[in-house]
Amino acid sequence: MIQIVVPEGVKKLAKASKAPIYIVGGYVRNQLAGFGETDMDLCGPAAPQDLGLDGGYRIKVVNHTLGTAMISSGDEVYEYTPFRTEKYADGGNHKPAEVLFTSEIKQDAIRRDFACNSIYYDITNQKIIDLLGGVGDIERKVIRSANPAKIFADDGLRILRLVRMAGEFGFEIDKTTELAAKNNVTNLKDISGERKRDELNKILLADQKYGIQNAHYRAVKLLGQLGAWEYLLSPIDDMHGIVQPQKYHKYDVYEHTMQCVKYANPKIRLAALLHDIGKPYCFREFGNFKGHEKHGLTMVSGLLGNDGLKYSNKTIDEVERLVACHMYDKDGKTSENKVRLFVAHNMDIIPKLVDLIKADRMATGMYEDELGEHRFERIYNQIIADIVPTKLSHLAVDGHTAVDLGLTGSQISKALNSALNECILNPKLNNVDWLTKFLKSYKS
Repeated sequence: MIQIVVPEGVKKLAKASKAPIYIVGGYVRNQLAGFGETDMDLCGPAAPQDLGLDGGYRIKVVNHTLGTAMISSGDEVYEYTPFRTEKYADGGNHKPAEVLFTSEIKQDAIRRDFACNSIYYDITNQKIIDLLGGVGDIERKVIRSANPAKIFADDGLRILRLVRMAGEFGFEIDKTTELAAKNNVTNLKDISGERKRDELNKILLADQKYGIQNAHYRAVKLLGQLGAWEYLLSPIDDMHGIVQPQKYHKYDVYEHTMQCVKYANPKIRLAALLHDIGKPYCFREFGNFKGHEKHGLTMVSGLLGNDGLKYSNKTIDEVERLVACHMYDKDGKTSENKVRLFVAHNMDIIPKLVDLIKADRMATGMYEDELGEHRFERIYNQIIADIVPTKLSHLAVDGHTAVDLGLTGSQISKALNSALNECILNPKLNNVDWLTKFLKSYKS
């Protein structure tokens, strides 16, 4: 049995306490599983104020409902929560309707989500206490709940936690637990957009947590298997079974999207998930996928905004632009000047757009190796190397010059943007003399 490594400060705290203190949850689980370190949760049968700690410790209750307190000594701070049981109202809204404190460790274990998270470590006696078989689950690499029907009925968010953990750990899901998650998936409708967003973000980065290859791909596929997309990003369900031209695609729209997430750089996986979100609509309405990126653009804010997963405006804007632009110059026939202007006006997203285009290509299933330098990359690097002006603030003149030359109103903006485009195509024109002549002769 692997011994749990306990920091000296925690050992001193347990020794100073008049009541037993245990480590529980992720810290114990990760050491037994050989994963990286995670936050430490302390618990015990006594309320924080009844631990009998001397003046060397400061106790501050931060959640009176759950009894959670922060115990500090010098620079060291520990979170402690007394054993408890919980009762939930109908639905899966994540918040217990009633909390009762108990001195029974088994009652505390039963309320927890999964057995692998319900393993305690008795600090004083250096002993693992495993009442629900969590150690065996870790050895078998399985996530299981001792009472799955109840834990998912009580809290729908646990369904997303199940998916995330299965992905991050590379564990299988116990069949009874999986069935209970499916049967209670409608409880996700009671979870706030923010909480679902936070779990989705972690799911999309599941491979980054402990280095499990393609963990994020497996996790997004699990969301589909459990029926969770309906309560996260419902149009993804519409992708199932929509066949794409076999000359260019091995997969239907759904699997292509999942594959795109698999190949995508971690920074663009949300955009990868939504890049073809407009295809089902186009297929239903027109029988083809032409213009799907434009229809996808119109859907993004509804899915990610205040009526959806409540992402920031910055994230929504970036995803919209990546979705809208991922088909630009798809056939490589756009003129060099037009592409140069496109790249210059989108410098902030070009590296991410190229990553998305490359992931989209690999997700067709028709290629075994990644695309080399993309046309956008070449031009992007040229623009940087040649110090090409890409913003109005980069020009050698400004709005004051335009006003002095007699331009007014919207004329000023139009003239400066027109001048900027000329300088993007020929950066040598970015000088006061040429720009002054251009502005003098400008007619809107």
